[in-house]
Amino acid sequence: MREAAGDISKTVLELTAEEFADAKFTRLAVERLVIILGEAAAKVSGRIQRLRNNLAHDYGQNLALELYRTCLQLWCPLPVTLTAFVRAHQRTACSRTARKRQCESQSQGTGRHG
Repeated sequence: MREAAGDISKTVLELTAEEFADAKFTRLAVERLVIILGEAAAKVSGRIQRLRNNLAHDYGQNLALELYRTCLQLWCPLPVTLTAFVRAHQRTACSRTARKRQCESQSQGTGRHG
């Protein structure tokens, strides 16, 4: 998800809304990435799911400006958000592992002396 969101972010931030609407193949690539991410994130956001459904069933410039705005608002910040989430999860997992090891070593130490 981070890679796809990063690709969307890079593409959208390099273009104005008008350039994006006129760049058919770029828009189609971003649409495809949004559909894929929308499926992955469907349970996270109703807005993402609605956009994904619209893109999956309606093509062309009709949704270009909505797609552009949504990408700026939702997808561009996503790589940073996901990276922070992963790091926080890794820290939590490491803390749990360290606490588990500490408890195991204490119980083993107690068993030897008892």
